[in-house]
Order: sequence, then structure tokens, then C-alpha cells
Amino acid sequence: PRITKASGKTTNKIALNHDYVLVYTKDKLLASIEGFDHNDKGFKYKDEFVNERGLYKLNQTLDYDSLQYSPSLDYEIMLYGEKLIPGTDYNLYLERKNGNYKRADWAWRWSKNLYEFGLENGFIVLKKTKTGFRIYTKTYLNAKISKDKNGKYQIEYNQRKKPITSLDFTDNIYSNDNAKKELDNLVKQSIFDYPKPKSLIKTLIKSNPSKNITILDFFAGSGTTAQAVLELNKEDGGNRQFILATNNENEISNIVTFPRTKNVMQGYENIKGEKIEGLGNNLKYFKTSFVENVRNRDQVRMDVTRRCTEMLCVKEGIYDLYKEGTDWKVYNYKENYLAIYYDFSGLRLSKLRDEMNVISGNKVLYCFTSFAKLDSRDFADWNNIRLEAVPEPILKVYIKIFKENVTNKG
Repeated sequence: PRITKASGKTTNKIALNHDYVLVYTKDKLLASIEGFDHNDKGFKYKDEFVNERGLYKLNQTLDYDSLQYSPSLDYEIMLYGEKLIPGTDYNLYLERKNGNYKRADWAWRWSKNLYEFGLENGFIVLKKTKTGFRIYTKTYLNAKISKDKNGKYQIEYNQRKKPITSLDFTDNIYSNDNAKKELDNLVKQSIFDYPKPKSLIKTLIKSNPSKNITILDFFAGSGTTAQAVLELNKEDGGNRQFILATNNENEISNIVTFPRTKNVMQGYENIKGEKIEGLGNNLKYFKTSFVENVRNRDQVRMDVTRRCTEMLCVKEGIYDLYKEGTDWKVYNYKENYLAIYYDFSGLRLSKLRDEMNVISGNKVLYCFTSFAKLDSRDFADWNNIRLEAVPEPILKVYIKIFKENVTNKG
């Protein structure tokens, strides 16, 4: 469940203040969901290892009244001139060593070897308490002691995460009340009353451990997903991309979604008159339309394939037109190049080949051709280029038009 608003209107019924976040995966066993960054206030101490290990907390003594007593964990420790035993009572310690112990009794949590490793590597603290000196172990935010494949102790570095639970989204930071304020800061609008908050979308995106993913939002709404992705990339150096789709009902894309995303990238002035710096990046805006069904089927086929160009740009994440010819186009993004060949005779590939062979970088080629049968041998003299098949949904439409054309001509 997710909280939608902190309070409801006065009613003689139960106020509905929540909805649900649904998470799906093809294979639950293979799915990787990363928890929240740990925000335990107990992590408040720092030492000389803070840059590598983060803050630490002291909430565990090394000795405890164990669930299962083990003589091997009941030993003396000399530390800073103090003789220490589990439970602080030396007489009881002697009794235990003489075999007079309970099933659950005082012992150390760590073996002697582990204690010595922890002491040598700064995981041990000696504190004076009302009952005498006690040993505490440091729990670091981003480091812990583990064993390597050979069974030797080592320091393992890993950012501590807190598992996501089904109750986490009931916090008020995930409510629509906050989302409305966020949106009003960015665009002057009155048509969108129930946006989702950035905090919700950010948390869902961060649950994926990869920082190099594409987030597809079929119901873009106010554009919260775009802003969440851009801010996350700024925060953690990620390279995430987003694709937003909307039916533009009530002109929402023109009035809210696109202006909001543009403002986040380029900068804007909020409702207080403060100038907010843009997060950078680039934005491509596509509109869907119908291809006119004219009598000339060759023209229809050509129109369809040329309209598919933008879809291939989206697929490859390469949008900037680099160079074009009569029957081909080349797009570029950094060191990546996308070539699309439109010829229907298969006889004019040489010009595109020459253009691509002088380019260095990552190159991919899509070919639209019906009459010529092309295979890998036709590209033996192309330098370092990856051949990709036209995506099946596009190909099906293309083949259907081609067959209709052959039938009509026959």
C-alpha cells in the first residue's frame, strides 16, 4: 500500500487514503531488488576509517548471555591492561570453566581468531560501564568482517541497505500532497490534480541495482518519471534513460509533461521567484501519426519505413542526424553510430559502406530491402559494424504492405 493523502474529507464512510504499488517480474528467483539506503540514526560515530567504511554505531557488546553456551567462546582477553571475561563476574567465569555452566550462559560472540582480527583492524572499542569495562564491536555502515574463499578473515566493503517492506510507502513523503507542490513549482497548470511524488518513483527506480537502465513509462502523466531519472543520475552519477508515452488527453503533454521535463533540464524559476539550475541532458519529442493509405503501395511502404526511423533511434538511444544520402541516414551519439538503409533494390549499399568505413566507434546497421537478398557476405568489406535485424513489429507491417503490393501488381 501507498499513502495518497494524509487526511480525507469529512465523511460518514471510511476515507480512502491509499492505493497500491504493484511490482512484477518474469522470474522471481532471478529478480534483484535493492533496498533503501540505510538511515539508522545509530550510525553517528566516525573514526580514521570513515572514508572507506562510513559511520559506525556501538550497540553490541562482544559478550552476551548466549542461546547456546560454548566453552571455546569463553576465554580471557587482556586489553589496554584490563583482564576481561564474558559477563564481567570472574567467579562465575571460574565456575563455567570448571564445567558448571547452563545451557545458555555468558560467552563471547566472536571466536578468539575473529576477535584478534577485529582488534587489529579497528572493530573493537573498550568502554567503562557501571559493571566494569565492556568490549563493544563497531557496526560500520559500509563495511563488515567476512571470510574469503580460503576461510581467512577479510574486510568486505558494501553499502548497507535496508530491505524494502510492504509498509515503507505509507510514509507521508510518498503522498500525492507533496507531488502537487513539486509540480506547481515547475509549471503553471491546473489540469493535473493527482501527480505522483518524485520520492516514490526514485525509490522504485533505485530498487534496481543497475545505474544504466532505461525506464519506460506508458502513462507519463505530469512527467514525474523524467524528473526522478534526471535527479537520480545527478545524485549518483548514473546513466539512466527514460521513455515517456502519453495520449495527450486534455493537451497534458503540451501543457504539463513536456514543459516540466524541459524546465528540469534547462532550469526554471519556482513559485517563490528563485532560480533553479537545470540538470542538463537532452530531450527528443516524437508524435505518432498515420501513414496515408494511397494507391501507390511502393510509396506507402517507403513512407512506413521512413517513419520507423525514429523508432530505431529510440531502440538504440542514438538521435542526432550525422549524415544522410538518397536512401540512407546515419545518426550519432558520442562514439555511437546508427546507420539505416532504405533502398528497395539492394544495389546502392556501396555509398553507405564507404561512409561508414571512415567512421571509428561503435556502429550498427539496419537494412530495409525487399527485392535483394542480403546476407553477411554482402558486408564482408564493412569495417567493424554490427548488423541488426529490423524489429519484428516493424517487419510485419513492412512485409504485409510488400505482399499487398505484389498481389496488386500480379
